[in-house]
Amino acid sequence: MRKLLGFVAALAIGVSATLFFAPSAQATTATFTQTSAWSTGYVAEIVVTNDFTVPITGWEVAFTLPAGSTISSAWSTQVATTTPHYTLINTSWNGSLAPGQSVAIGFVVTGTGLPTILWPL
Repeated sequence: MRKLLGFVAALAIGVSATLFFAPSAQATTATFTQTSAWSTGYVAEIVVTNDFTVPITGWEVAFTLPAGSTISSAWSTQVATTTPHYTLINTSWNGSLAPGQSVAIGFVVTGTGLPTILWPL
């Protein structure tokens, strides 16, 4: 149920190179930023924030990339699923987040398509 509520509260479609999800009263939020780009790809960062009033012990971020765009490498995260639907999950050392705490993860995309849906789970 928490996953469904997080999805409903944070589901949005991006405009330009930055997606931002305003926190609900209690939710885990994710912010996507394209940090650099070139003609055949880009580097992206997602910041996952625990907006709950209690610690969390794990997080996931899921999104879809358009046809022709794929994740070629990632850091500070595990890529659990692949093209075109990606689920990025915490590593063993960055899954626990205290209230208000954030973690930044990154990845390189081959192709220029931005995520069409991004939500924390």
